[in-house]
Amino acid sequence: LMDEEKLRGSLGNGIAEATMTAPSGRSFEEIIERLAKPVNEQKQSFLQTGNDEAPLVREGMTRKPDSAAAKVVSIPGNAVPEFSGMKDFADWLKDMLAEGGNVLIKSTGQEARFSSGNVKASVKRSRSREHRNTYAGLREMVENAEYDHYEKPDERHPDRGGQDVYYSALEMSGKLYSVRLKLDVVTEAEKEQHHTKEDIRYKDHKLTKIEIAPALYRNRPKTGIPSRQQTLFLK
Repeated sequence: LMDEEKLRGSLGNGIAEATMTAPSGRSFEEIIERLAKPVNEQKQSFLQTGNDEAPLVREGMTRKPDSAAAKVVSIPGNAVPEFSGMKDFADWLKDMLAEGGNVLIKSTGQEARFSSGNVKASVKRSRSREHRNTYAGLREMVENAEYDHYEKPDERHPDRGGQDVYYSALEMSGKLYSVRLKLDVVTEAEKEQHHTKEDIRYKDHKLTKIEIAPALYRNRPKTGIPSRQQTLFLK
Protein backbone atom coordinates (compact mmCIF):
# COMPACT_ATOMS: atom_id res chain seq x y z
CA LEU A 1 0.00 0.00 0.00
CA MET A 2 1.51 3.22 -1.22
CA ASP A 3 5.15 2.36 -0.51
CA GLU A 4 8.09 4.08 -2.14
CA GLU A 5 8.16 1.70 -5.09
CA LYS A 6 4.49 2.18 -5.98
CA LEU A 7 3.72 5.81 -5.22
CA ARG A 8 2.89 7.88 -8.27
CA GLY A 9 1.99 11.53 -8.19
CA SER A 10 -0.14 14.06 -9.93
CA LEU A 11 1.59 17.26 -8.84
CA GLY A 12 -0.71 19.41 -10.93
CA ASN A 13 -3.61 18.75 -8.59
CA GLY A 14 -1.44 18.33 -5.53
CA ILE A 15 -2.42 14.66 -5.56
CA ALA A 16 -0.29 11.51 -5.45
CA GLU A 17 -1.95 8.43 -6.80
CA ALA A 18 -0.88 5.24 -5.06
CA THR A 19 -0.92 1.84 -6.63
CA MET A 20 -1.93 -0.37 -3.76
CA THR A 21 -1.89 -4.09 -3.24
CA ALA A 22 -5.52 -5.12 -3.17
CA PRO A 23 -6.25 -8.14 -0.92
CA SER A 24 -7.58 -11.24 -2.57
CA GLY A 25 -11.28 -11.94 -2.07
CA ARG A 26 -12.59 -14.05 0.79
CA SER A 27 -15.98 -15.53 1.36
CA PHE A 28 -18.33 -14.01 3.89
CA GLU A 29 -17.99 -17.10 6.09
CA GLU A 30 -14.18 -16.85 6.12
CA ILE A 31 -14.30 -13.21 7.16
CA ILE A 32 -16.72 -13.90 10.00
CA GLU A 33 -14.53 -16.77 11.20
CA ARG A 34 -11.46 -14.55 11.24
CA LEU A 35 -13.27 -11.76 13.06
CA ALA A 36 -14.19 -14.19 15.81
CA LYS A 37 -10.60 -15.29 16.43
CA PRO A 38 -7.91 -12.58 16.54
CA VAL A 39 -8.26 -10.47 19.68
CA ASN A 40 -5.13 -9.11 21.32
CA GLU A 41 -4.52 -8.64 25.03
CA GLN A 42 -6.10 -5.18 24.97
CA LYS A 43 -9.39 -6.68 23.72
CA GLN A 44 -8.88 -5.02 20.35
CA SER A 45 -10.08 -7.16 17.48
CA PHE A 46 -8.49 -7.17 14.05
CA LEU A 47 -8.89 -9.19 10.90
CA GLN A 48 -6.38 -10.57 8.44
CA THR A 49 -7.18 -9.32 4.97
CA GLY A 50 -6.20 -11.21 1.85
CA ASN A 51 -3.81 -14.13 2.21
CA ASP A 52 -1.68 -15.06 5.22
CA GLU A 53 1.05 -12.64 4.14
CA ALA A 54 -1.31 -9.66 3.91
CA PRO A 55 -1.08 -6.96 6.58
CA LEU A 56 -3.35 -6.91 9.61
CA VAL A 57 -6.17 -4.38 9.62
CA ARG A 58 -7.79 -3.29 12.86
CA GLU A 59 -11.54 -3.57 13.18
CA GLY A 60 -13.20 -0.44 11.87
CA MET A 61 -10.21 0.47 9.68
CA THR A 62 -10.10 0.10 5.90
CA ARG A 63 -7.26 -0.11 3.41
CA LYS A 64 -7.95 1.81 0.21
CA PRO A 65 -8.38 -0.13 -3.08
CA ASP A 66 -6.24 0.17 -6.20
CA SER A 67 -5.86 3.64 -7.71
CA ALA A 68 -6.67 5.39 -4.43
CA ALA A 69 -5.15 8.85 -4.04
CA ALA A 70 -3.33 10.71 -1.30
CA LYS A 71 -2.62 14.42 -1.12
CA VAL A 72 0.96 15.52 -1.64
CA VAL A 73 2.10 17.85 1.14
CA SER A 74 4.57 20.49 -0.08
CA ILE A 75 7.14 22.30 2.05
CA PRO A 76 10.25 24.35 1.18
CA GLY A 77 13.71 22.97 1.84
CA ASN A 78 14.31 25.46 4.65
CA ALA A 79 10.95 25.14 6.43
CA VAL A 80 12.58 24.40 9.80
CA PRO A 81 14.83 27.16 11.21
CA GLU A 82 18.44 26.51 12.16
CA PHE A 83 19.04 25.87 15.87
CA SER A 84 22.21 25.94 17.94
CA GLY A 85 21.40 22.59 19.51
CA MET A 86 18.96 19.66 19.39
CA LYS A 87 17.31 20.76 22.65
CA ASP A 88 16.29 24.08 21.13
CA PHE A 89 15.00 22.26 18.07
CA ALA A 90 13.01 19.79 20.22
CA ASP A 91 11.46 22.62 22.28
CA TRP A 92 10.44 24.49 19.12
CA LEU A 93 9.05 21.32 17.58
CA LYS A 94 6.92 20.36 20.60
CA ASP A 95 5.34 23.81 20.64
CA MET A 96 4.78 23.79 16.87
CA LEU A 97 3.15 20.35 16.82
CA ALA A 98 1.00 21.07 19.87
CA GLU A 99 -0.39 24.24 18.31
CA GLY A 100 -3.86 23.53 17.05
CA GLY A 101 -4.42 20.54 19.31
CA ASN A 102 -5.02 16.99 18.12
CA VAL A 103 -5.10 16.16 14.40
CA LEU A 104 -8.09 14.46 12.77
CA ILE A 105 -6.96 12.06 10.03
CA LYS A 106 -9.32 12.66 7.13
CA SER A 107 -9.12 9.19 5.60
CA THR A 108 -10.03 7.24 8.76
CA GLY A 109 -11.55 9.70 11.23
CA GLN A 110 -8.91 8.77 13.81
CA GLU A 111 -7.80 11.48 16.24
CA ALA A 112 -4.02 11.72 16.63
CA ARG A 113 -2.01 13.50 19.32
CA PHE A 114 1.62 14.56 19.38
CA SER A 115 2.71 13.64 22.91
CA SER A 116 5.83 15.42 24.19
CA GLY A 117 7.47 12.12 25.15
CA ASN A 118 7.06 10.54 21.71
CA VAL A 119 8.12 13.72 19.91
CA LYS A 120 11.25 13.97 22.06
CA ALA A 121 12.15 10.34 21.33
CA SER A 122 11.57 10.87 17.61
CA VAL A 123 13.87 13.91 17.54
CA LYS A 124 16.70 11.83 19.04
CA ARG A 125 16.49 9.53 16.02
CA SER A 126 16.47 12.44 13.56
CA ARG A 127 20.06 13.04 12.47
CA SER A 128 19.87 14.44 8.95
CA ARG A 129 18.92 18.00 8.06
CA GLU A 130 16.59 16.60 5.40
CA HIS A 131 14.68 14.49 7.93
CA ARG A 132 14.46 17.30 10.47
CA ASN A 133 12.98 19.60 7.85
CA THR A 134 10.06 17.22 7.28
CA TYR A 135 8.74 17.93 10.78
CA ALA A 136 7.48 21.25 9.43
CA GLY A 137 4.87 19.38 7.37
CA LEU A 138 4.18 16.64 9.89
CA ARG A 139 0.76 17.82 11.09
CA GLU A 140 -0.46 18.15 7.50
CA MET A 141 1.04 14.78 6.53
CA VAL A 142 -0.71 13.03 9.41
CA GLU A 143 -3.98 14.79 8.57
CA ASN A 144 -3.84 13.60 4.95
CA ALA A 145 -2.24 10.18 5.50
CA GLU A 146 -3.67 6.92 4.16
CA TYR A 147 -3.99 3.87 6.40
CA ASP A 148 -1.84 0.85 5.56
CA HIS A 149 -1.82 -1.76 8.34
CA TYR A 150 -1.74 -2.60 12.03
CA GLU A 151 1.25 -3.97 13.95
CA LYS A 152 0.58 -5.90 17.15
CA PRO A 153 2.53 -5.01 20.33
CA ASP A 154 5.81 -6.88 20.72
CA GLU A 155 6.63 -9.31 23.50
CA ARG A 156 8.36 -6.61 25.54
CA HIS A 157 5.22 -4.47 25.66
CA PRO A 158 2.24 -6.87 25.72
CA ASP A 159 0.06 -4.31 27.51
CA ARG A 160 0.46 -1.71 24.77
CA GLY A 161 -2.04 -1.16 21.98
CA GLY A 162 0.26 -1.83 19.07
CA GLN A 163 0.73 0.59 16.19
CA ASP A 164 -1.13 1.79 13.14
CA VAL A 165 1.02 2.45 10.08
CA TYR A 166 0.04 5.15 7.60
CA TYR A 167 1.65 6.52 4.45
CA SER A 168 1.79 10.07 3.21
CA ALA A 169 3.44 11.84 0.29
CA LEU A 170 5.76 14.83 0.55
CA GLU A 171 7.27 17.22 -1.96
CA MET A 172 10.31 19.05 -0.62
CA SER A 173 12.73 21.16 -2.64
CA GLY A 174 11.34 19.76 -5.88
CA LYS A 175 11.80 16.13 -4.78
CA LEU A 176 9.07 13.61 -4.05
CA TYR A 177 9.13 11.40 -0.95
CA SER A 178 7.13 8.58 0.54
CA VAL A 179 6.64 9.05 4.28
CA ARG A 180 5.89 6.06 6.53
CA LEU A 181 4.14 7.18 9.70
CA LYS A 182 3.89 5.05 12.84
CA LEU A 183 1.28 5.91 15.46
CA ASP A 184 0.74 4.20 18.80
CA VAL A 185 -2.79 2.86 19.30
CA VAL A 186 -4.33 4.13 22.54
CA THR A 187 -6.13 1.37 24.44
CA GLU A 188 -9.49 1.87 26.12
CA ALA A 189 -7.78 1.32 29.48
CA GLU A 190 -5.38 4.19 28.74
CA LYS A 191 -8.23 6.47 27.75
CA GLU A 192 -10.03 5.79 31.03
CA GLN A 193 -6.92 6.05 33.16
CA HIS A 194 -5.65 9.31 31.68
CA HIS A 195 -9.04 10.78 30.75
CA THR A 196 -7.91 11.25 27.17
CA LYS A 197 -9.88 10.95 23.95
CA GLU A 198 -7.25 10.52 21.20
CA ASP A 199 -7.24 7.24 19.26
CA ILE A 200 -3.56 7.21 18.34
CA ARG A 201 -0.33 9.05 19.16
CA TYR A 202 2.44 9.98 16.76
CA LYS A 203 5.47 7.70 17.26
CA ASP A 204 7.89 8.30 14.40
CA HIS A 205 8.21 8.70 10.65
CA LYS A 206 10.56 7.44 7.95
CA LEU A 207 11.40 9.38 4.82
CA THR A 208 12.20 7.66 1.50
CA LYS A 209 13.01 9.53 -1.67
CA ILE A 210 11.06 8.50 -4.76
CA GLU A 211 13.41 7.93 -7.68
CA ILE A 212 11.67 8.92 -10.92
CA ALA A 213 13.13 7.82 -14.23
CA PRO A 214 13.23 10.71 -16.76
CA ALA A 215 11.46 8.51 -19.31
CA LEU A 216 8.42 8.38 -17.04
CA TYR A 217 7.87 12.12 -17.10
CA ARG A 218 4.86 13.26 -19.08
CA ASN A 219 5.47 16.54 -20.92
CA ARG A 220 8.90 16.67 -19.31
CA PRO A 221 10.42 20.17 -19.51
CA LYS A 222 13.88 20.63 -21.00
CA THR A 223 15.36 21.11 -17.53
CA GLY A 224 14.33 17.58 -16.58
CA ILE A 225 12.77 18.89 -13.35
CA PRO A 226 9.07 18.06 -12.94
CA SER A 227 6.77 21.03 -12.61
CA ARG A 228 3.64 21.14 -10.48
CA GLN A 229 1.56 20.87 -13.66
CA GLN A 230 2.95 17.43 -14.54
CA THR A 231 1.66 13.99 -13.86
CA LEU A 232 4.41 11.66 -12.71
CA PHE A 233 4.10 7.90 -13.05
CA LEU A 234 6.11 5.50 -10.91
CA LYS A 235 6.44 1.77 -11.15
